[in-house]
Amino acid sequence: MAVINTNVKALFSQAALRSTERGQSVAMQQLSTGKRINSARDDAAGMAIATRMTHQIRSLNQAVRNAGDAITLIQTAEGATNEITDMMQRMRELAVQAVNDTNDNAQRSYLDLEFQQLKQEIVHISESTEWNGFPVLNGTAGERVGEMPVFKTTATSEFSTAYVNPVTERKISGTGVGETQRIDFTGTGAGTGNPTDDRSITIDGVNVKVTKTDLTDVMLEIRDALKQSDRFSKTSGRDVSIDGNTLVIKYAGTDKDVSKVDITMSAALDSTLNTSVQTQTESDKAVVSASQEFADGTGEFLKSGALTLDWTPNLDDPTQNKLTATFLTSDGKTIQMTGALSDPDGTTVTFKRDQGLNGQVISNDVTYTLRDSSDTAIDVSRRPMTMEVNVSGGIPPLKAGDLLINGIDVGPTFAEDDTLSPPNNASGSAIAKAAAINRKAVTTTQSVGESQTLTLMGTPKSGTITVGGVSVQLNENIQTNPVQVAATIAAALKASPLYDSSTGRTISYSTGSATIGFNYSVNEGDVPDVAFSAGTTGLVGTVDTTVQHQATVQGTGVFAKVNANIVTGRAMSSTNVVKGAVFINGYASADITTVLNNPRETRANVVRAINMITDKTGVKAIDTGFDNQGVTLVAADGRNIEVRFESDSNANLFGQSIGMREGVQAGTYSLESKIDTPVILTSSSIGDIGRSGLIAGNFTKNQSVFNTSDRAPVLAAQAQVESVKFSTGNSGAVAGELFGMTINGVEFSYKATGSETAAQIRNALIAKVKDVGVTATPGNSPSELLLTADFPGIAYSLKVSDTSTDGAVTNDNVYGVTKANIPADVKPLSANDLVINGVKIRATTTADDKLSSTVPSSSDKTASAIAIAAAINSHSAETGVRAFANPVISKGAITTVLPTPLKGPQSLFVNGTEVTVELDPMDSPLQRRTKVIDAVNQRVGQHGVTASDNGNGVTLTGDGRNMSVWFDSSVEGLDAASFGLDKGGSVAQVSQIKLGDPTVSPAATSVTFKLNGHQLTVPVGAAATPAELANAIKDYIQAKVADPADTVGADLKNIGLSVVGDALQVTSKVPGSDFTLTGASVSPADSSLDMQLETLTPNSVGNNDVTGIYNATAKSTTAKTLYGTVRMISDPALLPNLPAPDGAPPSDKLAMQKASGKPFTVAVGDDGFGKNSNFAAMGFEVGTFGGQSSAAMDPPRVGRLAFQVGASANQMITIDLADFGKNGSITSQITGDVDLNVEQRTARINTREGATAVLTMLDDSMDKINATRATMGAVMNRLDHVINNLTNVSMNLSASRSQIEDADYAQASTNLAKTQIMQQAATAVLAQANTSQQSVLKLLGG
Repeated sequence: MAVINTNVKALFSQAALRSTERGQSVAMQQLSTGKRINSARDDAAGMAIATRMTHQIRSLNQAVRNAGDAITLIQTAEGATNEITDMMQRMRELAVQAVNDTNDNAQRSYLDLEFQQLKQEIVHISESTEWNGFPVLNGTAGERVGEMPVFKTTATSEFSTAYVNPVTERKISGTGVGETQRIDFTGTGAGTGNPTDDRSITIDGVNVKVTKTDLTDVMLEIRDALKQSDRFSKTSGRDVSIDGNTLVIKYAGTDKDVSKVDITMSAALDSTLNTSVQTQTESDKAVVSASQEFADGTGEFLKSGALTLDWTPNLDDPTQNKLTATFLTSDGKTIQMTGALSDPDGTTVTFKRDQGLNGQVISNDVTYTLRDSSDTAIDVSRRPMTMEVNVSGGIPPLKAGDLLINGIDVGPTFAEDDTLSPPNNASGSAIAKAAAINRKAVTTTQSVGESQTLTLMGTPKSGTITVGGVSVQLNENIQTNPVQVAATIAAALKASPLYDSSTGRTISYSTGSATIGFNYSVNEGDVPDVAFSAGTTGLVGTVDTTVQHQATVQGTGVFAKVNANIVTGRAMSSTNVVKGAVFINGYASADITTVLNNPRETRANVVRAINMITDKTGVKAIDTGFDNQGVTLVAADGRNIEVRFESDSNANLFGQSIGMREGVQAGTYSLESKIDTPVILTSSSIGDIGRSGLIAGNFTKNQSVFNTSDRAPVLAAQAQVESVKFSTGNSGAVAGELFGMTINGVEFSYKATGSETAAQIRNALIAKVKDVGVTATPGNSPSELLLTADFPGIAYSLKVSDTSTDGAVTNDNVYGVTKANIPADVKPLSANDLVINGVKIRATTTADDKLSSTVPSSSDKTASAIAIAAAINSHSAETGVRAFANPVISKGAITTVLPTPLKGPQSLFVNGTEVTVELDPMDSPLQRRTKVIDAVNQRVGQHGVTASDNGNGVTLTGDGRNMSVWFDSSVEGLDAASFGLDKGGSVAQVSQIKLGDPTVSPAATSVTFKLNGHQLTVPVGAAATPAELANAIKDYIQAKVADPADTVGADLKNIGLSVVGDALQVTSKVPGSDFTLTGASVSPADSSLDMQLETLTPNSVGNNDVTGIYNATAKSTTAKTLYGTVRMISDPALLPNLPAPDGAPPSDKLAMQKASGKPFTVAVGDDGFGKNSNFAAMGFEVGTFGGQSSAAMDPPRVGRLAFQVGASANQMITIDLADFGKNGSITSQITGDVDLNVEQRTARINTREGATAVLTMLDDSMDKINATRATMGAVMNRLDHVINNLTNVSMNLSASRSQIEDADYAQASTNLAKTQIMQQAATAVLAQANTSQQSVLKLLGG
């Protein structure tokens, strides 16, 4: 069998040839490219390594170029700073030259010309020095760095349910309202005694030398001397006249009640002249006040503004008497009103609502009664008078002294500053307050009247001296020294027409001084030195300008921005269908009808109706979406929001049904300043910073602060008291009748045996009540029983019953002694009260506050500011907001030192710590305050309260914990003012024991009652009338008080007793400290003597924060407690989000700040504004606070240039280049004023003082420039080293890469030769293999 096999030899030869060709191709590629690795198949790992090295080498080479560019940039900047340095050196030379007194101010002004030009060129260089098209020395190169300025503090909003404040301020003035005093003179004048004797009279502090001998001449001499004195000059408002032998002094209305005129005479004059002060008649007394009363006790002002009343009597023709009245509204409109002075007594002015235009101002008739200092109505029918009634809005405006920023008084607010809010309360709006603050923010130059002084020196001689255009003749025997000359010249100047009131000039002179003051009108501008010609008098006069015509008024540097005004709603009730309209800022909405059981639809209707008038009101309504939050109103521009309801139903019910509150609210405003500008808020001694919505403190630090509103003091828990009164008819109880009470489910009853009186039944039941948490005691009459809860704050139930036909058992509060159970109204933070930045804040716990005392029942740790701050801080990582407890502050205003209490130690209890103060009736008020302060501060570590002197009283400042302060009110004469802690307004309790006829049958043998817990039994004795019995009780108590050994009497020393009619009146001698009077009983119990205990005037502590507690100890529980506010703080963001400068450690806080800087929001929690929510009671309010302030507050510009000097990310070198110009921190001390006119610039060398000040500023600026240039040089040197290092690294990396990827030419050449030989051999073998196959085929074919 014949077989043809494959040409295997040829196949092998072809395979070998292909392999040789591949090897030859590789060798040729390596030789032609010089690279060992030309593709990944050549060496995958090697190619990856080489590629990484390539991008690193190329990046390093670029980094070298970057570093070179950075050096040239810095060189450019450094070259410009070098020129600035040269200019600063020249400026310093000029300043040193200007300081030298070889130059006068005119020559210094020439030096100042060059100085000012150099300043401008420094600013020009800083703005125009550029590299690659951008400036490098004005702080804008690169990225801005530094803190972002934020709003530093925010005022709280103000809400009032009164649109116009019913409390009005009334000022009385006019030529006829002042007091008149009359001095009768008798005798003669100087007489004929020794001419060297002192013959002088001093009247009201003005000394007059009497030279005349005739009485008429003497009185003229005295009158003229008084009128020339400052006290009785024309400008004082006082007048002196003569009526026969009587000197009549009319005081100014502003003097009010004046003490009897003080008159002293020298011994020589007293022997010849006699004086006596007449007793004043009604017409001589000052009109000091006016009381206001609306008819029927109801009425109000409908507008805020000022009512001005002018009464001008015509003494010759009373029919021509004239009374005019105008009301100037807050928005500047004038309303003419019609009033009438009462006839004939002339003590009242009445405005009838229905007369003229009065109805536009008042809602009812109003009467003003004019009164003297004893509060007695006074006739003004013959006395010219003006009365101004200032009617404030419900939102208080700022007054002078209320708010001082950096020591500068912001001043009052004005309604005209706010054209958006309704006029009644516009002056108290956030817009008006912000305008007042912004008015004082910027330093300004104002024109004021120039003031000069003339000081006289030398020994006067006779002659004529001319001062200010007025010539005065001197007599060296009368004017013996410069002081007497000055007094004579001042009197002449004041009498001259050149200086009367029409000229606008005034002369000021202080008795005993040789200096005369000249005050010019602002219209006179710069005034030359007052003209002075001594003539032959030998005197020398020195003129000094004390006030320049152009005055610089320093600004606060603090600005205010108005925030949106947000009025929150209220929890809704949907159980009623009511209809009405809502008035927003005076505009009525469409009628709104609530939907039964559908508060969601009701809210939608309310929002729709209000938003239809938004274009008129500026207020938008927002549906909160929650029934317990109702409807929110927002005024984006910060205007006031006034809300009124008009409904057929009760206004409160309508508001509850629609989820809104009735009232007026002023919004908030925030304060901003440059980062380094101080923000220190205070008020003057007469001001109230609370009217600004801010609190006193230092807010300079660049952080956003919001303080919660003041919280109401919390009173101790009040025990429930119920009154049960028994009656049995005229014949007494019937046998078998039941009289019962069920207390807390336990029944107590008494079954009558017959003929018992109500007192006997009461006494029987008192004995039965026990073990139910209630104590039964005799009440305020023999037939009354009182049930008092044993534990204040815990209620009990009561039900009364009887089976009597003639009698009854009632608890109808006959004498007003019933008291509801009232737990201490503490307001802790619950879990659903507060949300900050969307984060729900947890509830407070007692563990949050380890400092507050819990001795008083009114103090609760969970409600303290410390606890609330701790709860907020537990979420700071989520919210970015920190909280601190503000100190609780109680500012006493009155310090009283009385004969009582007696000398010795007395106790003041502060947060449960007893503080002993040594009181002495001989103390001055200052000494008393010092003793209290020292005693309190000695134990500050125990109670956490620091005491300080505020000038009028003692201020107590806590450390954030709750504050409770009390004293023992049983100590005679001891009150809050004894410690300097009285704030005024206290009212003394007045009660009475009213008695019946003591002779009535069956007769009583004694009466019993409890006074301050002491049971007193007084025999009726021989008393035949109620008044006699009242006196017997009075004598009995006073005898106990007078007995030093009687311990009961010692506890009654603060009780005053008086018999008024048939009753004994009991009064607390210490207003604000109460007493107890109860337990009325007569003996025997079947007596018919009537006895009733009544409280006529309840005790009131007024404005006091300190509590008087009977027999107080450190464990007393009934004091009131003050709770602190909370300060919430959000830190600023940092700009930009770049790496910090080299060497700065990593900081989580910095990372948080870079992502923050936004305003923080405060919102109400899930409980909304319902009964379970304490959000508002704790002082929180809904809103957005803080955040980045306006661009105008940006700090000095600093640009951070980052140079990439490595192959990898963040391999940077940074340099901060500050602004070298007028707005920067480098030269701004010198160049900051270049935009002003030269005359207004402060950095000048045109005076020696100015040049001296400039030297210090130049040195400071030079130090900063030198430091900056040193930094530039250091960075350039560093960059040189960077270039060297990067070049070296790049070279080494290139060498390493070459070893990896470059070809070996020797080996590649050998491989090429080898593969060429092998290729030739393979070709020959393949040819032979193919020939062999052909030979076989030929044989087969043959």
